[in-house]
Amino acid sequence: MATMEAYVLESYGGPEVLQRKAIPLPEPQGDEVRVQVKAVGINRADLLQRRGRYPQPGEKPPFEVPGLEFAGIVEKAAPGAHVHLKELGLQVGSPVMGLLSGGAYAQFVVTHPRLLLPLPEGLSFTQGAAIPEAYLTAWDGLLQGGFSLGKAVLIPAGGSGVGVAATQLVKAGGGTAITLSRTPRKVELSRDVGADRALLVGTDDVAREVREATGGRGVDLVLELVAGPHLVEHLQLLSPKGTVVVIGTLGGGEVSLPLGLLMAKRARLVGTLMRSRPLEEKMDLVQRFSREILPLFASGTLVPRVHEVVPWEEGPRAHQILEENQNFGKVVLEVAS
Repeated sequence: MATMEAYVLESYGGPEVLQRKAIPLPEPQGDEVRVQVKAVGINRADLLQRRGRYPQPGEKPPFEVPGLEFAGIVEKAAPGAHVHLKELGLQVGSPVMGLLSGGAYAQFVVTHPRLLLPLPEGLSFTQGAAIPEAYLTAWDGLLQGGFSLGKAVLIPAGGSGVGVAATQLVKAGGGTAITLSRTPRKVELSRDVGADRALLVGTDDVAREVREATGGRGVDLVLELVAGPHLVEHLQLLSPKGTVVVIGTLGGGEVSLPLGLLMAKRARLVGTLMRSRPLEEKMDLVQRFSREILPLFASGTLVPRVHEVVPWEEGPRAHQILEENQNFGKVVLEVAS
């Protein structure tokens, strides 16, 4: 039986539980393709899964391999996949990037072609692996929040992969990006990637800065990556009829919310999650992203920010970087051939 190497979770805990192991090489079936993975984007969801707190949707697989995004080369296609590849302008040998519900920390993955995106010309595999989860999550949050030209968006955790992606997308869409970070270095780097106001939590007068940046009305949209007790603070910065879209809970998943404040602002509170969505919904979102957003990478309007590329043998260290909040942008794991 043919095998491949992958990082497998056989127990839960710290980064040290990530263990490389030989597991069966997956075979594409029906309309699936197999991709030889060159690089994997590391996400905080992977850290939660490693701790046993965020299982992959559906039945538990025989080998639990984390990982939600990757870049690589289409290596094999099942008979039913060719029509999809042709419609997408792809073929065996095409460089691609894509989304998974899990399993990306491996030398090969099997997926549906409509969850793939062509790797933009001029980008490396390590840059491509930094795009799918971060930019799709940020873009989807903006769509659900009703973002449009001229709107002001508050982006807590501005130095995270999703935070950096959101900042770039807001600026590309003609909006005002206001980021919150917890270190001076991340504040400066947020300005480098286009933030109109990059604020240091605990030092800057965030409420005053937001009023100044928005003509006193508050932000139109909060892309909530932190939540916990900070959700109420961010809700207070919202304009009347504004929207909070919760796409992350770095500060905790439990919150005491004053409904009177939500009602007084006539605000919307929206929750969203990418990983557990139905396959068809994910495919539609990925292909719309391909049409509307992907050309901005080829033109240089959007540039994936990679904090560090970690060698395949050092997978636990990639998790450690995120655990310690060292990163600005994405940490990417380069996969050994």
